[in-house]
Amino acid sequence: MWNTQEVWTSALPQLTRRLKAANENPDAFNRRVRRLIPLEARTGRVVRKWTWPKRARAPLSGNGLARLESACVQGARAESLASLTSDKYLQIVGRAYDAAFSDMRNLGAREKHSLKADSRHGGLLDLPDQDDRAFRDWYESGVWSGSHPWEIVYGLPLGVMLSPVPEPDGSWRFHLSVDAAGLFRHAVKMAIALGDASTPFLFDGKDSVVSTFRGEDLVPEAVDRVEWDPVVEIHPICPVQRDRVNRVLRTGSPYGKPSPSP
Repeated sequence: MWNTQEVWTSALPQLTRRLKAANENPDAFNRRVRRLIPLEARTGRVVRKWTWPKRARAPLSGNGLARLESACVQGARAESLASLTSDKYLQIVGRAYDAAFSDMRNLGAREKHSLKADSRHGGLLDLPDQDDRAFRDWYESGVWSGSHPWEIVYGLPLGVMLSPVPEPDGSWRFHLSVDAAGLFRHAVKMAIALGDASTPFLFDGKDSVVSTFRGEDLVPEAVDRVEWDPVVEIHPICPVQRDRVNRVLRTGSPYGKPSPSP
Protein backbone atom coordinates (compact mmCIF):
# COMPACT_ATOMS: atom_id res chain seq x y z
CA MET A 1 0.00 0.00 0.00
CA TRP A 2 3.01 2.29 0.45
CA ASN A 3 4.59 1.60 -2.96
CA THR A 4 1.65 1.60 -5.34
CA GLN A 5 3.74 2.44 -8.40
CA GLU A 6 6.08 -0.45 -7.68
CA VAL A 7 3.19 -2.83 -7.00
CA TRP A 8 1.38 -1.98 -10.24
CA THR A 9 4.59 -2.13 -12.25
CA SER A 10 4.97 -5.71 -11.04
CA ALA A 11 1.30 -6.66 -11.20
CA LEU A 12 0.22 -5.33 -14.59
CA PRO A 13 2.35 -7.71 -16.71
CA GLN A 14 0.96 -10.65 -14.70
CA LEU A 15 -2.61 -9.44 -15.05
CA THR A 16 -2.15 -8.84 -18.77
CA ARG A 17 -0.72 -12.33 -19.27
CA ARG A 18 -3.58 -13.97 -17.38
CA LEU A 19 -6.26 -11.96 -19.16
CA LYS A 20 -4.81 -12.95 -22.52
CA ALA A 21 -4.84 -16.61 -21.47
CA ALA A 22 -8.43 -16.25 -20.26
CA ASN A 23 -9.49 -14.62 -23.51
CA GLU A 24 -7.91 -17.38 -25.60
CA ASN A 25 -9.67 -20.18 -23.67
CA PRO A 26 -12.32 -18.91 -21.21
CA ASP A 27 -13.64 -22.37 -20.34
CA ALA A 28 -10.21 -23.67 -19.33
CA PHE A 29 -9.51 -20.50 -17.35
CA ASN A 30 -12.81 -20.74 -15.46
CA ARG A 31 -12.25 -24.42 -14.67
CA ARG A 32 -8.83 -23.54 -13.26
CA VAL A 33 -10.31 -20.79 -11.09
CA ARG A 34 -13.00 -23.13 -9.72
CA ARG A 35 -10.36 -25.75 -8.94
CA LEU A 36 -7.86 -23.46 -7.26
CA ILE A 37 -9.94 -20.78 -5.54
CA PRO A 38 -9.65 -21.21 -1.74
CA LEU A 39 -12.81 -21.79 0.31
CA GLU A 40 -12.28 -18.59 2.28
CA ALA A 41 -12.62 -16.66 -0.98
CA ARG A 42 -16.00 -18.24 -1.78
CA THR A 43 -19.50 -17.69 -0.47
CA GLY A 44 -22.27 -20.17 0.15
CA ARG A 45 -25.04 -21.22 2.52
CA VAL A 46 -26.07 -24.32 4.41
CA VAL A 47 -29.42 -25.67 5.59
CA ARG A 48 -29.81 -24.40 9.17
CA LYS A 49 -30.56 -27.77 10.79
CA TRP A 50 -27.10 -29.04 9.84
CA THR A 51 -25.62 -26.37 12.15
CA TRP A 52 -27.60 -27.58 15.18
CA PRO A 53 -26.13 -29.93 17.81
CA LYS A 54 -26.83 -33.60 17.20
CA ARG A 55 -30.27 -34.77 18.34
CA ALA A 56 -31.37 -31.17 18.96
CA ARG A 57 -35.12 -30.62 18.70
CA ALA A 58 -36.59 -28.04 16.37
CA PRO A 59 -37.53 -24.87 18.33
CA LEU A 60 -41.07 -25.02 16.94
CA SER A 61 -42.83 -28.31 17.68
CA GLY A 62 -45.49 -29.82 15.49
CA ASN A 63 -48.15 -28.71 17.98
CA GLY A 64 -46.71 -25.19 18.05
CA LEU A 65 -46.74 -25.02 14.28
CA ALA A 66 -50.36 -26.17 14.19
CA ARG A 67 -51.36 -23.49 16.73
CA LEU A 68 -49.55 -20.82 14.73
CA GLU A 69 -51.21 -21.85 11.48
CA SER A 70 -54.62 -21.91 13.15
CA ALA A 71 -54.07 -18.48 14.70
CA CYS A 72 -53.07 -16.98 11.36
CA VAL A 73 -56.19 -18.43 9.74
CA GLN A 74 -58.30 -16.95 12.54
CA GLY A 75 -56.59 -13.60 12.10
CA ALA A 76 -57.22 -13.59 8.37
CA ARG A 77 -60.91 -14.43 8.86
CA ALA A 78 -61.58 -12.02 11.72
CA GLU A 79 -63.68 -8.95 10.99
CA SER A 80 -61.81 -5.67 10.65
CA LEU A 81 -62.19 -3.12 13.46
CA ALA A 82 -64.70 -0.39 12.64
CA SER A 83 -62.65 2.16 14.60
CA LEU A 84 -59.30 2.39 16.34
CA THR A 85 -58.04 4.63 19.12
CA SER A 86 -54.64 4.87 20.75
CA ASP A 87 -56.03 3.12 23.83
CA LYS A 88 -57.52 0.27 21.80
CA TYR A 89 -54.23 -0.17 19.92
CA LEU A 90 -52.27 -0.30 23.17
CA GLN A 91 -54.72 -2.83 24.62
CA ILE A 92 -54.17 -5.11 21.61
CA VAL A 93 -50.41 -4.64 21.94
CA GLY A 94 -50.71 -5.41 25.66
CA ARG A 95 -52.35 -8.74 24.85
CA ALA A 96 -49.41 -9.57 22.58
CA TYR A 97 -46.95 -8.60 25.33
CA ASP A 98 -48.70 -10.88 27.82
CA ALA A 99 -48.20 -13.85 25.52
CA ALA A 100 -44.50 -13.19 24.94
CA PHE A 101 -43.42 -11.77 28.31
CA SER A 102 -45.18 -13.45 31.24
CA ASP A 103 -43.43 -11.21 33.78
CA MET A 104 -45.28 -8.15 32.41
CA ARG A 105 -48.85 -9.38 32.80
CA ASN A 106 -49.54 -7.35 35.93
CA LEU A 107 -48.49 -4.08 34.28
CA GLY A 108 -50.68 -1.58 32.46
CA ALA A 109 -50.63 -1.44 28.67
CA ARG A 110 -48.72 1.85 28.52
CA GLU A 111 -46.16 0.64 31.04
CA LYS A 112 -45.58 -2.53 29.03
CA HIS A 113 -45.17 -0.41 25.91
CA SER A 114 -42.67 1.91 27.59
CA LEU A 115 -40.55 -1.08 28.66
CA LYS A 116 -40.43 -2.91 25.33
CA ALA A 117 -41.29 -0.63 22.43
CA ASP A 118 -39.10 1.73 20.44
CA SER A 119 -39.32 5.07 22.24
CA ARG A 120 -39.71 6.97 18.95
CA HIS A 121 -43.51 6.75 18.99
CA GLY A 122 -44.07 9.74 16.70
CA GLY A 123 -46.91 11.16 18.80
CA LEU A 124 -48.89 7.94 19.33
CA LEU A 125 -48.72 8.20 23.12
CA ASP A 126 -49.79 11.85 23.07
CA LEU A 127 -53.15 11.18 21.38
CA PRO A 128 -56.46 11.25 23.30
CA ASP A 129 -57.13 7.75 24.59
CA GLN A 130 -60.65 7.28 23.24
CA ASP A 131 -60.74 9.56 20.18
CA ASP A 132 -60.88 7.47 17.00
CA ARG A 133 -61.03 10.59 14.82
CA ALA A 134 -57.84 11.93 16.38
CA PHE A 135 -56.12 8.60 15.79
CA ARG A 136 -57.14 8.46 12.14
CA ASP A 137 -56.18 12.11 11.50
CA TRP A 138 -52.78 11.55 13.10
CA TYR A 139 -52.27 8.31 11.15
CA GLU A 140 -53.24 9.84 7.81
CA SER A 141 -51.17 12.99 8.41
CA GLY A 142 -47.97 10.98 8.23
CA VAL A 143 -46.33 13.12 10.93
CA TRP A 144 -45.08 9.89 12.48
CA SER A 145 -43.16 8.95 9.33
CA GLY A 146 -39.53 8.33 10.24
CA SER A 147 -40.49 7.33 13.78
CA HIS A 148 -41.23 3.78 14.92
CA PRO A 149 -44.64 3.85 16.61
CA TRP A 150 -45.43 0.29 15.50
CA GLU A 151 -42.17 -1.33 16.68
CA ILE A 152 -43.66 -2.85 19.82
CA VAL A 153 -40.47 -4.75 20.69
CA TYR A 154 -37.28 -2.88 19.93
CA GLY A 155 -34.64 -4.78 17.95
CA LEU A 156 -31.86 -4.34 15.42
CA PRO A 157 -32.25 -3.63 12.59
CA LEU A 158 -35.95 -3.94 13.45
CA GLY A 159 -37.75 -5.86 16.16
CA VAL A 160 -41.39 -6.93 16.32
CA MET A 161 -43.84 -4.67 14.48
CA LEU A 162 -47.61 -4.54 14.89
CA SER A 163 -48.80 -2.04 12.31
CA PRO A 164 -52.41 -0.92 11.88
CA VAL A 165 -53.48 -0.87 8.23
CA PRO A 166 -56.65 0.92 7.08
CA GLU A 167 -58.98 -0.92 4.73
CA PRO A 168 -60.70 0.80 1.76
CA ASP A 169 -63.94 1.00 3.78
CA GLY A 170 -62.18 2.79 6.64
CA SER A 171 -61.92 -0.19 8.98
CA TRP A 172 -58.66 -1.42 10.47
CA ARG A 173 -56.55 -4.58 10.34
CA PHE A 174 -53.01 -5.28 11.55
CA HIS A 175 -49.77 -6.55 10.09
CA LEU A 176 -47.45 -8.44 12.44
CA SER A 177 -43.82 -8.77 11.36
CA VAL A 178 -40.44 -9.51 12.89
CA ASP A 179 -36.95 -8.85 11.57
CA ALA A 180 -34.50 -9.79 14.33
CA ALA A 181 -34.13 -13.59 14.48
CA GLY A 182 -33.73 -13.47 18.26
CA LEU A 183 -37.33 -12.26 18.49
CA PHE A 184 -38.92 -14.89 16.25
CA ARG A 185 -40.14 -16.95 19.21
CA HIS A 186 -41.77 -13.87 20.77
CA ALA A 187 -43.50 -13.01 17.50
CA VAL A 188 -44.91 -16.54 17.19
CA LYS A 189 -46.36 -16.35 20.72
CA MET A 190 -47.86 -12.97 19.89
CA ALA A 191 -49.41 -14.29 16.68
CA ILE A 192 -51.05 -17.17 18.54
CA ALA A 193 -52.45 -14.78 21.16
CA LEU A 194 -53.79 -12.39 18.52
CA GLY A 195 -55.47 -15.23 16.65
CA ASP A 196 -57.00 -16.64 19.83
CA ALA A 197 -58.49 -13.20 20.49
CA SER A 198 -59.87 -12.96 16.93
CA THR A 199 -57.76 -9.91 16.20
CA PRO A 200 -57.77 -9.17 12.46
CA PHE A 201 -54.14 -9.58 11.49
CA LEU A 202 -51.72 -10.93 8.91
CA PHE A 203 -48.33 -12.34 9.92
CA ASP A 204 -45.95 -10.98 7.29
CA GLY A 205 -43.03 -13.34 6.68
CA LYS A 206 -44.62 -16.21 8.62
CA ASP A 207 -43.26 -18.83 6.22
CA SER A 208 -39.73 -17.50 6.67
CA VAL A 209 -40.07 -17.65 10.47
CA VAL A 210 -41.42 -21.21 10.32
CA SER A 211 -38.63 -22.24 7.97
CA THR A 212 -36.06 -20.90 10.44
CA PHE A 213 -37.59 -22.75 13.39
CA ARG A 214 -37.74 -26.00 11.42
CA GLY A 215 -34.14 -25.57 10.30
CA GLU A 216 -35.06 -25.55 6.63
CA ASP A 217 -33.72 -22.13 5.67
CA LEU A 218 -30.19 -21.45 4.45
CA VAL A 219 -27.61 -19.73 6.63
CA PRO A 220 -24.03 -18.56 5.94
CA GLU A 221 -20.71 -19.33 7.62
CA ALA A 222 -20.54 -23.10 7.56
CA VAL A 223 -18.35 -25.42 5.46
CA ASP A 224 -19.83 -28.92 5.66
CA ARG A 225 -22.88 -29.41 3.43
CA VAL A 226 -22.54 -25.91 1.98
CA GLU A 227 -24.53 -25.00 -1.10
CA TRP A 228 -21.83 -22.91 -2.73
CA ASP A 229 -22.68 -19.82 -4.75
CA PRO A 230 -21.39 -20.14 -8.33
CA VAL A 231 -17.86 -18.89 -8.92
CA VAL A 232 -17.91 -15.80 -11.12
CA GLU A 233 -16.72 -16.66 -14.61
CA ILE A 234 -14.80 -14.61 -17.13
CA HIS A 235 -16.09 -14.30 -20.71
CA PRO A 236 -14.88 -12.33 -23.73
CA ILE A 237 -16.78 -9.11 -24.34
CA CYS A 238 -19.18 -8.88 -27.23
CA PRO A 239 -18.52 -6.69 -30.31
CA VAL A 240 -20.73 -3.88 -28.99
CA GLN A 241 -18.83 -3.81 -25.70
CA ARG A 242 -15.52 -3.91 -27.56
CA ASP A 243 -16.54 -0.89 -29.62
CA ARG A 244 -17.46 0.95 -26.44
CA VAL A 245 -14.07 0.21 -24.86
CA ASN A 246 -12.23 1.31 -27.99
CA ARG A 247 -14.23 4.53 -28.03
CA VAL A 248 -13.27 5.29 -24.42
CA LEU A 249 -9.62 4.52 -25.11
CA ARG A 250 -9.68 6.74 -28.20
CA THR A 251 -11.68 9.71 -26.87
CA GLY A 252 -11.58 9.38 -23.09
CA SER A 253 -15.38 9.36 -23.00
CA PRO A 254 -18.07 6.67 -23.47
CA TYR A 255 -20.01 9.17 -25.58
CA GLY A 256 -17.36 9.54 -28.29
CA LYS A 257 -16.38 13.10 -27.43
CA PRO A 258 -13.15 14.19 -25.72
CA SER A 259 -13.60 14.62 -22.01
CA PRO A 260 -13.41 18.26 -20.81
CA SER A 261 -10.14 19.33 -19.27
CA PRO A 262 -10.16 19.37 -15.47
